[in-house]
This record gives sequence, C-alpha cells and structure tokens, in this order.
Amino acid sequence: MNARAALAFVVVLAVLFGVVLGLDQFKVGQATPTPTANQDESVALFQFDDRKATTVTVRSADKTSSFEKSGDTWKITGSEDPANALSVSSLLIRMSQMKGTRKIDAPDLTQFGLAEPKGEVTVVLDDGSTNRLLLGDKTPVSTGYYAKNADAPGVTVIPTQFGADVERLANDPKEPATPTPRPTPTESLPASGTPGPAAGTPTP
Repeated sequence: MNARAALAFVVVLAVLFGVVLGLDQFKVGQATPTPTANQDESVALFQFDDRKATTVTVRSADKTSSFEKSGDTWKITGSEDPANALSVSSLLIRMSQMKGTRKIDAPDLTQFGLAEPKGEVTVVLDDGSTNRLLLGDKTPVSTGYYAKNADAPGVTVIPTQFGADVERLANDPKEPATPTPRPTPTESLPASGTPGPAAGTPTP
C-alpha cells in the first residue's frame, strides 16, 4: 500500500470514528422526559376534630343559622329548639377533613365570587380556635364550588353537594318533625257472647 492510499485509509477511519462518537454524544445528551405534575391533586383546606366543635354558623346568601352544642346535642342558638343534628354533624365531619382540587395561587377573588362570598361556614372549637370556609360561584360546568379557607391563600374547588347542604341548613335549621304513624286498619271482630240463631233457622 503506497503512502497516499494509507493516508486516505487513516482519514476514512478518523471520519467514521468521529461519526460514531457524535452519535453517542447525541444519545447521551437527549433529555429524559419528566412527568408533569397532577393538576387534580387534592389540597387540604381544614384538619380539625369535629367532636370539639362548640358552635357552628352557616350562611347562604341572606339566610344565616347558628347552632350551639349542649351536651351531646345541637340546638339553634338563642332558643331551645333542637337543630337538625344529622345535617349539622354531617357538615362538620366533612369540613373537618375537607380537601379541594385545582388550587389557584394568588388569585383575583372577584373572578371566583369570593370577594363577596355567596356563603360561608364558621366552626368554633372548644379551645377558641375558628375555622371559616368561604363559598363563591359554581364552576363553569357546575360540578363544584370555588372555595377557600378564610385564613389561607389560594382558591380550590369543592363538591357541589357541600354547597347545596350549606344552603339547605341555612334555610331549614330545625330538626324535622317526626311523622305520626298512620293507624293500622283492623278487622272487625264479632261481639262477645253466645251467637244468636242463624237467619232462616226455625225456632223450636
């Protein structure tokens, strides 16, 4: 092999080596895709012991109802009327562990109906601490309400049912009346004593 051919062979080897090295560097340099964050991850709004609640106030539009605990029962504040205990307890249990979705940081509250809330729930515990939930507009497809913890930043979405229950309790706070059972129809019984002769039977 003459010198020219040998030089050409070396040049070809160098080019091939460079191409292989370049491809390897390209593969190494490719970024591994990073999974995106879950936009529907739950966001904690409240965490308290519902059994320690002493007063509950609910408001929906211009209707407000307040309740206070007396022993193990709930009554309407300022009266001896029993409250709708089942509704109050259900609301408390759900709010004490409430989580929302789609948290929006530093929002303009006016856009969500929260600058002037449509409703609210205030729970006072036996240590004097207060938990206050603000309710705004429904979401565009009406699957939830925009809501926020009054003492924390950010807006989340909570289930529509909770907002509906707040409205119902604010408008109808009393314990439902126990329906009077309807009398059970009974068959007429024959009069006591010896039955007389059957009709048509001759008397001796």
